[in-house]
Amino acid sequence: MKKTFMSLQQLELGQTVQLASLPNMLFKIVALHCDGSYQITANLDVKSELSYDHVCREMLSVIDKDAVKIH
Repeated sequence: MKKTFMSLQQLELGQTVQLASLPNMLFKIVALHCDGSYQITANLDVKSELSYDHVCREMLSVIDKDAVKIH
């Protein structure tokens, strides 16, 4: 039986993504680490920001950049 592997697309800085454990929030990629993981942030309000570091690619879903803009 032949196995096929799904290739995950590489993400870019500034790209909008969803985190699998928080699907109702939109995050922005702010850093790419040498181990292939990402740092992501989301603005909660004007003064607060939620940040996760060393998030693996498999935990992130790509959001169409034309559908939503994060400031």
